[in-house]
Amino acid sequence: MRKPSCLSVLLAACLALASVHTAASGSVGPGGVKAAARADYARGKAIVFRELACSDCPLNKRDLQRERARELLANMDTADGTLRQLCAGEDTASCSEKLRFVRRYLERRYRIE
Repeated sequence: MRKPSCLSVLLAACLALASVHTAASGSVGPGGVKAAARADYARGKAIVFRELACSDCPLNKRDLQRERARELLANMDTADGTLRQLCAGEDTASCSEKLRFVRRYLERRYRIE
């Protein structure tokens, strides 16, 4: 009697572990289905840290704080300075989509309304 109960406990534990879903935080790529807002946030984060705040980019990662993010959002509509470099050589539709992703990331990350 003891052996079947141990096996059933082990089987239940294995099934519970197999059903656990894990996902990487803040990544864009293959994997589970994400809500559109979360996917936009992740894509915006990737754009910001690949094209706006990197070692060869106009901004230093350390300079990207809440106030700087607020300035970027304020200048986003006029396409001044730093954001102009983000869309250099791209068509209008691609640029506006990129800016939408960046806006989503900055607003959510720095809690700017």
